[in-house]
Amino acid sequence: MNSGLSNFLQNLFVKMYEIPAEQGAINVLYPVLSPENKETGKYYHEGLEKEPNEIVEVMKRLWNVSEQILKIMK
Repeated sequence: MNSGLSNFLQNLFVKMYEIPAEQGAINVLYPVLSPENKETGKYYHEGLEKEPNEIVEVMKRLWNVSEQILKIMK
């Protein structure tokens, strides 16, 4: 691909999805520093609690099955 076109598309993509560092940090800092947040394992997006993607449950089941298989193989 033409490097000029490639650079243009890359810059366009970055401009569409980039966020300032402060905004990105809020998803990490809010749950840690918020005095009203006493629960762990929650998912936050832009400082708001959100439901995790449904695939998370599938991933947990896969992890558990993998652990069971590895225990059997010992």
